[in-house]
Amino acid sequence: MTRPAPAFLIQAPLWGFVPPLSLAQLSGELKARGGEATPIDLNIELYRLRGDGHKFSWSWEQNTLWLDEKTVAGILDEPEAAAYIKRRCVDAVPEGVRCLVGFSVNECSIIASMHIARLIKAARPQAFVVFGGQAFAEPDRIERCLRQGVVDAVCTQDGEDTLVEVVERLGAGRGVEDCAGLHIMRDGKVRQTGDRPPVDLNRIAFCDFESLDLKRYEVPDNLYSKSLMIMASRGCVRHCQFCGSRKPWEGYRYMSGRRVYDEIKHQLARHPQLTELKFYDIVTNGNMKRVMDLCDLLIADKSVNLTWEECNCIVRPEMTYEAMCKMREAGCHRVTYGIESGSDHVLGLMQKGQTAALAERVLLDTHRAGLVATANFMFGYPGETEEDFEETLEFVKRVHSFVNLFYPSRTLITMEPLSDMAGRRKELGIDDGTDVFWETLDGKNTYPIRLERYERFSRLLTQLGARESQGVNSSLELHRWYSLGEYYEYKGALDKAGDCYRSYLKLDPGSAVIQSKLERCLKAAA
Repeated sequence: MTRPAPAFLIQAPLWGFVPPLSLAQLSGELKARGGEATPIDLNIELYRLRGDGHKFSWSWEQNTLWLDEKTVAGILDEPEAAAYIKRRCVDAVPEGVRCLVGFSVNECSIIASMHIARLIKAARPQAFVVFGGQAFAEPDRIERCLRQGVVDAVCTQDGEDTLVEVVERLGAGRGVEDCAGLHIMRDGKVRQTGDRPPVDLNRIAFCDFESLDLKRYEVPDNLYSKSLMIMASRGCVRHCQFCGSRKPWEGYRYMSGRRVYDEIKHQLARHPQLTELKFYDIVTNGNMKRVMDLCDLLIADKSVNLTWEECNCIVRPEMTYEAMCKMREAGCHRVTYGIESGSDHVLGLMQKGQTAALAERVLLDTHRAGLVATANFMFGYPGETEEDFEETLEFVKRVHSFVNLFYPSRTLITMEPLSDMAGRRKELGIDDGTDVFWETLDGKNTYPIRLERYERFSRLLTQLGARESQGVNSSLELHRWYSLGEYYEYKGALDKAGDCYRSYLKLDPGSAVIQSKLERCLKAAA
C-alpha cells in the first residue's frame, strides 16, 4: 500500500498573532488519516523577524499594506526574511518528491502567498501547490490566481476530505483531475472537478497545535498566548448585509456540545498550560441548545478550568439572564456582540435581525449575569442619516455603564466584496470606488464623513469614562494619518496625502513603508 504524499501547510502574512486554525485543523485531519503534515506559520515567524521600518506592518489597522505587491516584496525580500523563507518553506520541501504545498489564504495574505509559492515552485517544480480559504469565495479570484501559472489548484470547499484525497493520489502517482472540491486550469480554461458534500463537523479530527509550538505566540500585546482556540461552527444564522465572512460557508453547521467538550479535554491533556477558551466562530450562539449542552458538560466536570475569553454572540431573545448565568457558571467571562448601531432604521437597512431595545436588554442582562460585554459598532452604513447617528450616540449614553469595552470599527463600513451590500452598489447609490473609500453619488456619505462620525463616537466614550478598544499594535492617531493619507492619495490629492504621511512620520519616524509612500507622493506630484 502506498503512503500519502507529505504535506506542507503554510500561513503567509497577514494573519493575527494566533495559531492559524485552518493549518491546525488540516494538519490534524491529515495525520489522523495516515498522512504526514508540517504546518508552517510564516506570519508569526516573520513578525518576530521584522526589521527596522516595519514596527507596525503587522498591525491589522494597516492591513492594506499587504495588498500592494511592491510593499509586500520589499518586506519579504529583506535579507533576514528571505533567508528564513528559503530555509523554512523552500528547502524543507524535498527535491524530486511529489508533495502537497497548501496555503491558507485570506484577503490580506494572497499577495504574500503568491510570492512565496512562486519561490517554492521555482525550486521544487514537482510540488503540487494548492491555495484555499475564504479569499476564494469570490469566483473571479480563482481564475486570476490560476492564470499566474504558480498555483496548481484552488480548493473552494471544506478542505479536510479534499486534501486527504489529494495527498493519497500524489503518493500513488495518480492525477487529481477528478478529485472533487478543486478548481484547476486545463487547456486555458478553469475547470471545477466536482462538488463535495459539506463535512460533518462532529466527525473531523482534533486540531494539531503541537506542530505549531504555542510558545511562539507569546508576543507583545498578544491576548492569545494561553488560549485554546476552537472553531466550532461554520457559517451564520444571520444575513447581515455588510458581512462577507459567512459567504464561504452557506447555511450554518456546528459541532455538538459533546464534540466541543471532547476537543477541550483532548487539548488540555496535551497543553495543560492553557487557561482560556476562545471561539473563533462567526457566531457562537447560533444554536442555543448546543451552548447549553456544552455548559452542562463543563459544569459537571470540575477538572476543566477554562474561562471563555472570546465568544462572538448575536443579540437574540434566547440570550436570557438565566442562560447567561449558566454560561458564567460554565466558565464564560467575556461576550462580544455586534451591536453596530443604536438606530432601528439602520439596523433594518443592515438586516441585523435585532432592534436597539432588544440589544439594550441583552447588554443589561449580560452585565447582571456577571459577564463582561464588548460591543462592536460601525459608522456610515449606506442610508445612515445624521439623525440615525445621533440615535446611536444616545444609545451609548444609555448602555455605557454596563458595557465593559466598546469596539468601534476602524474600517467604519467596508464594502467587502463577498457581502450582499457590495452586490447592491447601484441600488444603494454607491460609486465604483474602493472597498474602503467608497462614497455615495450624492456626496452625503464619504470616507472623511464616516471617519468624523467615528471620532465623535470616540470623544463621547471619553466624556462618559467608557473604555474603548485601541486596536492592535497601533494607535488612533497613527490610524488617522495612515488612512487619510491613503484616502487622499486615492483621490489624487497628493499634497494632502503627503501632509498626512508627514504627520504619521512624526509619530513613527522609523516607518520605511510610510516613508516610501511619502516619497511616491512627492515624485508623482513633481
